[in-house]
Formats: sequence, structure tokens, C-alpha cells
Amino acid sequence: MAKRCKGFLFWAGLVCLGFTQADTHTFTTHTQDQKTIVRVKIFDANPNILRAFANSDISVTVTVANSDIPAISKLSAAVSWVANNILHFYPTAKIPRIAVGNEVIATADKTLIAHLLFAMKSLHAALNLAEISSIQVSTPHSLGILSISDRVIFAPILEFHRQTNTPLMACPYPFFGFTLNTLDYALFKPNGGDFDHATGMNYTNMFDAQLDAIYSVMKRLGYDDVDGGGGGHTHTAHTKPSSLFSR
Repeated sequence: MAKRCKGFLFWAGLVCLGFTQADTHTFTTHTQDQKTIVRVKIFDANPNILRAFANSDISVTVTVANSDIPAISKLSAAVSWVANNILHFYPTAKIPRIAVGNEVIATADKTLIAHLLFAMKSLHAALNLAEISSIQVSTPHSLGILSISDRVIFAPILEFHRQTNTPLMACPYPFFGFTLNTLDYALFKPNGGDFDHATGMNYTNMFDAQLDAIYSVMKRLGYDDVDGGGGGHTHTAHTKPSSLFSR
């Protein structure tokens, strides 16, 4: 039987970092001193950041640049990438996963999209060759996948997550869709909610609605057996964020 995907990994629960060279040491030193952040995602595999977070309790998700995806789709290139960007720093630096690109499907770049899954598979194979089983491979999606969730593109990615027992990554931006009338809805503040006649749910915040929307796409593609981030299934998706986040 195929393995189940571990569910969603939402970037709402961590800090995404972009740095100039001068910023790196200052931020990492401050972050470790404050000990208020436990997970970060960087938009590359910056060696200075990985060195700075070595021997700390902070986990760092590293990213393969979109422009590198076609090359990484070949196993030999993936092996080199892992050697240069992972093996030099792991396990001294806690690296829980590799994000392959950033919102690739939303770019509508046919070349990148065509190579995305192959790059994910190559990196997974390269990690196996290096005898590393604790680093996951995934790719962050924008909510644009809701409108372009073509089975040919998206279902194979979901199947990869099912087979490798890794999370689907999504980047929800509840604040992007708010108006003055829906500000409380976007910010998790008390409000009357928005009743969805299709699901029979009354959503009191935009995040919950976005979460269920992604689950609905997965169900339509035949992946309604996929576990949610808290261990639940698609029919209980609307209850998950309240248990995952303190509002």
C-alpha cells in the first residue's frame, strides 16, 4: 500500500528569510539569542546562514532556486547539489527539508513546471544515495493551484508526497484578499463568518477557507485519503487551524 502524505506544511508557522550579505550575521545572532524562532525558511542554500545556525535549535529549510530546477532534474546534478549544499552542513545544521523552487506552478513557465517533479525525485534519490532519510523534499505552492489544478500537473506531485511520506507545502496569504469589510475575517478576529453553501461550513476566517479549498482540490484529484497537518482528514479540515495556532 502506498504511504500517506503527512499533510500540509503552511508557511504561516515559520519565518521566511531573504538577506543581503550584511544582514546575515546580525539576524542569525539576534535570532539565536532571542530563542523565539524555531523554524526558518531561506530562499536559497546560503552557506553563511547554515553555518550561523549550526549547533542551534533552529531548523532551516533550504531552497533550490527556480532557475536551477531544470538542471537539478538530472540525478548527477542533484547529487552535486546535495554534496555542495547539504553534506557540508548537515547534521550540524538542522535541515528538515529542501524546498524545490518557490510557487513554480504559479509562474506558468512550462519549462520549470515540466522539470519540477523530476527535480524533486532526483533530490530525493540523491539524499537516499547519501544515506540521509530525515530530510524531506517538497515544493511550496501558491493558492494559484486552486485555479490551475490540472490533474496532469498536480496529481503526480501529490503522488510523490504520498509515496515519500512528505508534506504538501502551501503559502496562504489571507491578508492579500481582505477589504475594509473583511479585515476581521482575514485577521482571525471575531466576525459573523462566511457561509459556504457547497460545504455547509461557516468560515470565520480566511485561512480556514483557504485550507479547505486546497483539501477540496486534493479530494477532486483522488487524494482525499491524505492526512492533514494535525492528523485529520479532509472532512475535518475546517477544525484544524484552530488547534494548530493560538489566536
